[in-house]
Amino acid sequence: MWDYNDIEWVENKDINNSGGIITFWRKSCFQMLSYVNGSNYNIVEGMWKIGAIMSITIVIMYYPGSLRKKRVIWVEISEVKRTKCEGMVCGRRFQLY
Repeated sequence: MWDYNDIEWVENKDINNSGGIITFWRKSCFQMLSYVNGSNYNIVEGMWKIGAIMSITIVIMYYPGSLRKKRVIWVEISEVKRTKCEGMVCGRRFQLY
């Protein structure tokens, strides 16, 4: 997809029956400073390097089926965001039916 020398990623292996979560980015656009692998999510913090330099947090989450499990995940992510994240936050969620 991209030049492999320009790609970095973090992975969260084998979540429930999914193959896990991978979060990847172009090194020329984003510099990772830290990450958290949660029970069903990845949170990656870093600096956006294109245009205005800014702190940004990327959240990728996988939703298990039950509403109770979804609420637990949201509480975990909200706590991480409250205590550790600065700057803008963008996210993407995936749910299998």
